[in-house]
Amino acid sequence: MSRGLLGGGTSPGQSNYSSDEEDSDTEEYMQSKLDMMTGGPAKDGASALEGMTDEEKEKEARELHDLIQKLNEKGIIQMAPLGSDNQPIKLPPPPPDDDNDSDPE
Repeated sequence: MSRGLLGGGTSPGQSNYSSDEEDSDTEEYMQSKLDMMTGGPAKDGASALEGMTDEEKEKEARELHDLIQKLNEKGIIQMAPLGSDNQPIKLPPPPPDDDNDSDPE
């Protein structure tokens, strides 16, 4: 008896390709192959930090810190410390920038 493509199921003499009891590791495998910064597939190759001296790594960390500070000052992101319940504590907005010359004098 032939059930065809839309008939579903298998013939009595056929076995399943994989059992329902076995978990597939496809999701876990794909998660480990993601680039955490872009969310896309990880590129094969060396880490960006490989081959850098400690001084170069420290310089990159300082530049990243400065960029995050600028984003916070412009209100694009809002940094917040974590409370005892591991939830962010809302901070007041940063003071307005006094260097702005848009106010007429």
